[in-house]
Amino acid sequence: MLTTKSFAFAGKGRKGWLPAFRDAALFKTAYAYGLRRNETRMLDLTDFGRNPDGRELGEYGTLLVRHGKATKGSPPKRRSVLTVGTWTPGTIEEWITEVRPGMRHSTSRALWPSERGARIGVQRLDSRFAAYRDAVGLDPALEFHSLRRSYITHLIEDGHDPLFVQ
Repeated sequence: MLTTKSFAFAGKGRKGWLPAFRDAALFKTAYAYGLRRNETRMLDLTDFGRNPDGRELGEYGTLLVRHGKATKGSPPKRRSVLTVGTWTPGTIEEWITEVRPGMRHSTSRALWPSERGARIGVQRLDSRFAAYRDAVGLDPALEFHSLRRSYITHLIEDGHDPLFVQ
C-alpha cells in the first residue's frame, strides 16, 4: 500500500516526489475501478460516495464516473462503480487528505491535478505509464488500458458474477 511516510521519507528533499505519489495513486485507482484514461483524469474530489452494503469502505464505497465512453454523437455516459478492493479506500483517502494538499493546484476540484494545471492531461497519463512500465521492465505492449483489462480479468478469476463485472 502507498504510504505517505514511506514516500515522504524516500522523497524528502527530492524534486518530483509529489507527482510520483500522484501517479502511483492514480494508476492504483484506475485499476481498482477498471477506468479508462479519460474517465480517470476527469475524476473530481466529489465523485466518491458511500455504499450501504459496504460500510467498511467508508466514504469510498462507490465511484461516480461522469465522463464515461460515449457512443458517437452522444454525451458522456455516467455510471457508478462499486469498490471491490479493501485496499482502495486507504489509498484514495491518503492521497486526498495527506498528499494532494501539497500539490500546486490542489485548490481545483480535480482529483488528479498536474504540476502545471488543474487537471492532468491524457498524453501525460500515457507518458507516465510508459515511463514506469519501462523502468520496471514490463512488456512494452502494455498500455494504460491494460489496467482496465486486468481489472476485468481479476474480477472474473475471483468469482464475481459476470453481470456485476459488466
